[in-house]
Amino acid sequence: MKKDIFAYLLFVVLLVASTGCNKDASVTNLNTEPIEIPAPVSSTNVCSSSDTSVIWRGERATATTVALRGLWSDIELIPTTNYPASVYTDAGCACIRYTFWNGTNWNTEIVSSASTTSFTHIRLVFLSTGIPIVVWSNSTTTLQLAIRNTANLATEGAWTIKNLDTGGTVIRAIEMKVNPSDQVAIVYARNTAGSSHLILCTSDCSSGASYSSPSTTLGTVGTFPHSLGLGWCYSGTTYYPVVSITGAANSSYAICRQSNLSSCLTGIASWAGGALQTLTGTGTNRVTVQLAVDDSIVDAPVRAIAHNGSGLAIYQSAFAGGGCSAGTVGAIASSGTISGTTANSGNAFLNLERVTGNNYHLIANETTTSVRYYNTTGGSFTSWNAQGTVSTSTLAAAGTTRGGIAVDSTLSQAYTTFAKTAAAAPLNGNLVFGWIENSTVASNSATAEFYETPLAIDGQLQMTASQVPNLAAAATSNGTPAAVFVDYSANVATAGILKYGLRNGTLSSDAWNIRTVPIVGQPQAVSLAFDSHDKPWIGFYDLQTLRFRIATNTETDGTGVWSTYYFPFRTAVTAATAPAFHSVAVAMDRTATSVTPVMIVGVANHGTVANTGIWSARLNPATGDWSNVSQIESTNLANSNSNLTADFDTNGNIVVAYYDRSANNRVEYSQSTNGGATWSTATNVTAFTASGMGAKVKLNPSNSRPAITYYDRANNRIHYAYCTTTLASCTNLANWSYSFVENLTAGVSGLAATSEGLLSTGLSFTEEGTAYVVYPIGAGNSGVLALNNNSSGSFPLSSTLVAAKNSNTILNTAISAMNFGQPGWGVDSVRTSTGSLHSIYIGPGNWLYGTSCGD
Repeated sequence: MKKDIFAYLLFVVLLVASTGCNKDASVTNLNTEPIEIPAPVSSTNVCSSSDTSVIWRGERATATTVALRGLWSDIELIPTTNYPASVYTDAGCACIRYTFWNGTNWNTEIVSSASTTSFTHIRLVFLSTGIPIVVWSNSTTTLQLAIRNTANLATEGAWTIKNLDTGGTVIRAIEMKVNPSDQVAIVYARNTAGSSHLILCTSDCSSGASYSSPSTTLGTVGTFPHSLGLGWCYSGTTYYPVVSITGAANSSYAICRQSNLSSCLTGIASWAGGALQTLTGTGTNRVTVQLAVDDSIVDAPVRAIAHNGSGLAIYQSAFAGGGCSAGTVGAIASSGTISGTTANSGNAFLNLERVTGNNYHLIANETTTSVRYYNTTGGSFTSWNAQGTVSTSTLAAAGTTRGGIAVDSTLSQAYTTFAKTAAAAPLNGNLVFGWIENSTVASNSATAEFYETPLAIDGQLQMTASQVPNLAAAATSNGTPAAVFVDYSANVATAGILKYGLRNGTLSSDAWNIRTVPIVGQPQAVSLAFDSHDKPWIGFYDLQTLRFRIATNTETDGTGVWSTYYFPFRTAVTAATAPAFHSVAVAMDRTATSVTPVMIVGVANHGTVANTGIWSARLNPATGDWSNVSQIESTNLANSNSNLTADFDTNGNIVVAYYDRSANNRVEYSQSTNGGATWSTATNVTAFTASGMGAKVKLNPSNSRPAITYYDRANNRIHYAYCTTTLASCTNLANWSYSFVENLTAGVSGLAATSEGLLSTGLSFTEEGTAYVVYPIGAGNSGVLALNNNSSGSFPLSSTLVAAKNSNTILNTAISAMNFGQPGWGVDSVRTSTGSLHSIYIGPGNWLYGTSCGD
């Protein structure tokens, strides 16, 4: 069969994505062309101009542990192009995603993030201008609306979020429709067997302020409905809303024939007939009913598909005196059922759509085993063809999922979205894009063609169950930023993939080359440093062997040969309990005649408590031999340290800091002036106890003195501790001072003690000695990635480096680094030799981001 060129290209792109083309270790990125993210306004003394981009989105895993994507989804065509677009939930980022075809690539944006439980019952419509509008139930008790600020497909849009109903009861069975005059109606239920309500926007519907408050009760729905019906009736001058709901006795419908649509919000008594009208024989407490009212013609009949307990029943009005706008409303009798439908057809999701030519299309589940497509091809709503099977899949249970359908009559094609369960191979737990090749042939025809492919193949970088910082930043001698991180797309701590990335150029717009470090293990707590030949050295803790390891490559960009060495600790450590964790830092002895990495490890837990603490050893890469292991400090207690960090210079000076969680319960510091051969006695650098989360240490290049930034989680503070004398005297607490980078009444209170390992700070210095600090400000405050500096001699109020993605603490007080509602999880920063500042972090979408200033 000859395919339309666009359709063929679309399918080929999807097929290539689904078969894993370019999934080798040398791939630059699996995602489509990056969309530039606008720079925030920043104060000139912090970062006058910044650029933010997504570095890596992960690679979707085939493991049965994957986080479910697309349990709730919808799909529509963009009016200005007829390209498909979908909105859907993603448990891997606790967010709602918007993925659209722009004619060349699929692009994905984050609509909203930071759901504390899950987003559900999501629906999508487009205004005629191409502006998308999304509505959903947020954390089950709030009805929320999001509107994109632009129809432009070439740039990333910003989404404005508005609460429509905060009644505090479970929001479900949402339906949304837009009419040819760009008026929007939303119908939904509050709770199971609860009330149904209508929200209207009659003009300027690209503004959230134009949407009404919820109507008074239209009627009581049946138990556990997953969809209600909604449409628009055209009178010739006015569009009237039409709704259908399930009920305790039967499903029903109603038409509001009010010239002033605000009268439709005052209760069912103002609707035609003054009451709900019965869809006869549907039966009690059905889960679904859908409407298809043709709003392109005057006084169209009311048409519906409703579950009646044994199949999908067909309803078409035959009112005396006319149709939806002029006829005398009353009960509508069934015209029979769609052939092949059963008691389980559409019991999880059902979507009905009309297209030109007076034909109709329906997508529905069949139990949890398949997705089926039905259509009419003869212009009669009462003559439906039996099913064609889009996909034989393992679907989620009824009441926990819903998909969508969109029909492109110009190409005679239909698209659908639905989700498979995590165990449903292939495409485990992923959102599936289903494709009906020719929607003008009967759905049960032998010539009907059906395809399925994943709509998105990106993964996730972190998981809320892993409370360990898993990324680090560094730079080469010529100023190229690099990062190492763990990709947790499999959504399980035992299947993380170690990744190394180097930016491919000197400009902020340059892409990153991301490569897999080919180790057998379970990497955590990574560190990165470059030697004098600009070869990367990556330190990490291996959860599989309970050993510390270091890896390197013969080429700067990771395209050469990888070698791995085990740190020579006497025995394997034991697993640590959060918030403590085993941690790693890598430094270099730049005074040595040959490359000499120095590996420092934080043993948080050990079968012999005397072996807990901070240890160090020097590696000779030429022979693979290690020096004797030195214990910098014994913390002498189970689960007694975390957040090990190190820095070094070209003179053989190496400084380390860490959070000592033993009786000291504060930040500790030690230094070596001979390339790690010997170490000073560890010392406190602050009198503040219970503080040290997210510690970072750096040597100030203007005076060779160390400084440390860290969190005091319980008191919502970020500290900057610094040595006030020459390096030789920095081993004495009396020679340390401090200031607050932030001293908040709230800001990190959303993190409990067991999850404070998520906190991280990024510290860097200019050549003149100005400290720049990057850190997340979380729940209870602004929810941003903040940047501050002490160029004025102290730290002023911070500036926003990167704002939260389409969410804020007014609408969602739970945004934090834990649920990807804000940028900043595991942030690390590096100042390059060219003076540019780079911050690498996990942010909204659970993706890896980079923000640069000065390049």
